[in-house]
Amino acid sequence: MSFRRILFTLFFICLYICRPSFGKCEDPVIAALQSMRIQPYNDAVNGFTSRCPFRVRRFVLAESEGVDLPTKIRNMGAAVILAIGSEAFNRVKAITDIPIVCLMTPKILTAPAAPNFYGIRMRAAAENQIELISAVLPDIRRIGLIYNPDQSGHFVRKASDTAGDFGIEIFSKAINKAKSMPDALIKLSHCIDAFWMLPDTAVVTPEVIEHLMLFSIKHGIPVITFSRKYIEAGAVMSISVDAFDLGCQAGNIARKLLTSPAAASIPKFSEARKSVVSVNRNIAEKLRVRLDDFILNTSLAASDDLPSILSKDVTF
Repeated sequence: MSFRRILFTLFFICLYICRPSFGKCEDPVIAALQSMRIQPYNDAVNGFTSRCPFRVRRFVLAESEGVDLPTKIRNMGAAVILAIGSEAFNRVKAITDIPIVCLMTPKILTAPAAPNFYGIRMRAAAENQIELISAVLPDIRRIGLIYNPDQSGHFVRKASDTAGDFGIEIFSKAINKAKSMPDALIKLSHCIDAFWMLPDTAVVTPEVIEHLMLFSIKHGIPVITFSRKYIEAGAVMSISVDAFDLGCQAGNIARKLLTSPAAASIPKFSEARKSVVSVNRNIAEKLRVRLDDFILNTSLAASDDLPSILSKDVTF
């Protein structure tokens, strides 16, 4: 082999070895921020990555003290931001030129004005929840709701419009602060069969929850809530969201934002499509509330430590 040929061969070998990784550089990067490292947030991230095939850089705010995350996100060229939890939402909400998909924060119960925000609310659609309540608690016909109009007004209107289709009547009272809750409860106590507690941060506080559970026992009025932990505290039924599936929904949105020419048609906010329905059989028995076979015959086993609680997955 001639010396010139050897030089050409070495040149092309070097060119191959040192070639830029165009595919990797062009792949979108997604910044995933979660407020803290807890299991529901971890589940949401796992659900997200199972549906969105792009590179994800994960940041846990509780472990990122002193880090200017908005600047870091911009420097890494993030194409989409996933914000899980209220603190994560607050940290990035000032960014207006990168799509932000929000999860598991009550702040997105009402749509923010920023056009780059997308989100999945921490609840199933009102009509789906009414249907579940009717299926699980067939004797409940009059339901009380206390809510903040800014956070839950639209949801309550939808619930009221749907309830009649299932033979249910909604008795609702709007309040602006949690301090008004006890008086509003007393006014409702004479005309309702059950009370429905919404994930409304203007109304629900630890003090309110304690008062509500005492009210339930005193007046014999069962509480329907949005989290299994309140089932353990004395509520009769909860309709909670599935964190992994919320992440899957968010992953689908991010993938469409990055790949679909019809991204502009993506709904800004969606309701959770999968719920976990739980009941506390002991509380139902104490309050003489009949549970339907829909939940009693569930194939999901009760937990060993809380055998009185049954849960069932429901997808809409």
